[in-house]
Amino acid sequence: MRLAILQSAERETKKRAKLKVQKKQEEEKQQRKAEQLQKQQEYKKRQQDAAKTANKANMVNYVPDDEDIVEVGENSVDETGVLDTLTGLPVEEDTLLYAIPFCAPYSVLQNFKYKVKLIPGSTKRGKAVKAALNSFLFDKLITQREKDLLKSLKDVDMSRNIPGKVKVTSSQVHKNKSRR
Repeated sequence: MRLAILQSAERETKKRAKLKVQKKQEEEKQQRKAEQLQKQQEYKKRQQDAAKTANKANMVNYVPDDEDIVEVGENSVDETGVLDTLTGLPVEEDTLLYAIPFCAPYSVLQNFKYKVKLIPGSTKRGKAVKAALNSFLFDKLITQREKDLLKSLKDVDMSRNIPGKVKVTSSQVHKNKSRR
């Protein structure tokens, strides 16, 4: 009899412990659901705010509120003015200050004077940069100022802009290889 009472007491203790664990798991589950719901609401609010901003920007007859007007000081430079001074097709009248290497889809670079096409291959980045730079330097239409600017670029800085293991293709690269 005593053994039966002890066994039933142990069962009750185990049941209570199991119920506590189940209750704790249920509370954690509800808390995760509440956090997830809160995140979803915050995400929806951000989307709505972004949509409102986009709608304001796309409105043809939009009249800005006092909040939307930003005063610009006399000495401030218009940011788009700086971008308008960049060119991919310099002419002789342009005053060239810098050469900026960058990667972009080839279709975007159709109107650029100096461009090479990078395709997946086995050439390492540094060697690909040197091949591209040589193709630019041996171009017949290059001016002395352009040569100086291209020579001032560091191989390390240029190789950071391109992905690893590429093949450089350009009509100028093929012409240079045949010369050698």
